Amino acid sequence: LWGVTRDGMMYTLAAILIGALLAAWMARRLTRRLNTIRDAAAAVSGGQTTARSEMEGEDEAAVVARGFNAMLDTLSQEDAKLLATQAELDASRERLDLAMQGANDGLWDWDIPSNAVYFSPRWKAMLGFADDEIVNDFREWEQRVHPQDLPGALEKVKAHLDSTTPHYEVLIRMRHKLGHWVWIMARGLCLRDAQGKA
Repeated sequence: LWGVTRDGMMYTLAAILIGALLAAWMARRLTRRLNTIRDAAAAVSGGQTTARSEMEGEDEAAVVARGFNAMLDTLSQEDAKLLATQAELDASRERLDLAMQGANDGLWDWDIPSNAVYFSPRWKAMLGFADDEIVNDFREWEQRVHPQDLPGALEKVKAHLDSTTPHYEVLIRMRHKLGHWVWIMARGLCLRDAQGKA
């Protein structure tokens, strides 16, 4: 009985030892393969956008590596598109700036839902103000328009927003920083949403 017990314990210990060694070997192999994915991710995070995780085989780690590489390829393509779009936007903005400087006109934009208005630095300079001296708010425009011209200007705004007129155009007097009135020709065209709302 003692011999059978001893042999059984020896076989059990041998099986546990072999199982532990096999598990350690498999874990190390899997970890090593996963580390190549981790290293590629670290390289990409560090700015090496061309880094990829090269891995042979059909196991889970290889499948994850191929998926990771495909994701990086897609991101790289999207980055290239974004850079091209940014370059086009910069060129378009430069053309607009040159056109506005050449025409010596000011530019304004009114977001009706938020009532936020953008007045370009040139628009503000036409009234004698620096860029930081006029807040981008619709009330700034209303306060500067001559009291006799304001009702007509607002009526023309309403007519254009109601689609009565194809364009907004009005000649108004606006108060200069020095106190005198300057004549301003204001023109505009509204954009409409799918429901036709300005």
